[in-house]
Amino acid sequence: MASTLAARLEKLEAKLAPPEAALRCWTVVCNEGDEAAAGVLAQAHGYDPDDDGHLLITRSIVTPAGRLPNRREPYLLDRFPG
Repeated sequence: MASTLAARLEKLEAKLAPPEAALRCWTVVCNEGDEAAAGVLAQAHGYDPDDDGHLLITRSIVTPAGRLPNRREPYLLDRFPG
C-alpha cells in the first residue's frame, strides 16, 4: 500500500512545474479608480511589470450607488511566494 502511494506521489511531483518556472504573485486591494496606486504599491514590494514571471492581481472595492465610499489606501493582501 505504501509503495502504491509513493508511486502516485512521484507521478504528481513529476507533473509539477520546476520551482524556477513558478510565478511570483502579488494581490493588492484598492478602491475603484485607484488601480495605478495599487501598481505602485506592488512595485514597491518587488513586482516588476516587465517580468513575465510576475503576476499582479488587483481587487477593486466598488461602492454601491447611493452610499459614500469608504476611502482607504491600497494595501498588499498577499505575496506569493513570500
